[in-house]
Amino acid sequence: MIQNPGRGVLSLGLIAGAAAVGCATSAPPQSPVEQAAALERTECAAFRDDSAIADVLSGRAVERVEPLYFGLQSKSSNPRLEGAVLTIRPIRGATAEWLARSLECHGVERMLGRTVARNGAVDPFVLPGSMVTVSVRSSGDGFRVELQGATMEDSREILSRADAFAGASNGQVMATDLSGQ
Repeated sequence: MIQNPGRGVLSLGLIAGAAAVGCATSAPPQSPVEQAAALERTECAAFRDDSAIADVLSGRAVERVEPLYFGLQSKSSNPRLEGAVLTIRPIRGATAEWLARSLECHGVERMLGRTVARNGAVDPFVLPGSMVTVSVRSSGDGFRVELQGATMEDSREILSRADAFAGASNGQVMATDLSGQ
């Protein structure tokens, strides 16, 4: 069997080079503000118009708020609070992906101080000093918006803000975390 030694050396060189580049470019974890600034630069240029999601941001499009849990209830474990789920009425022409990016960019702009809450309104899409993870999927004729915190404290704050946010727009209290965690 004839082997091509040059090819093997090239492969090892590429692997070693890739490993060196990977090690050299791994940056330390970014702060939430640095993450927000990077998102604003790369993802939010076309999503600067909060008027397109005004009914969501005012709470008028929110039908229901529920706690977001991870895990199942069993004898040996309890589900962990992760944040809040907002059920949103349909928005003409909106997709789940578009709504997710719009809400994410709204939170980024608030975190960076580019916009302020209207009339001191509570905003569940942003937390001071922490990123809120926004996931949206179609649900019936509307949307299921999941707002997830990085820590248990963030998750509780998101749920509390979502309750106040939705309750302020329709005069009622929505979800509460009864997990005791």
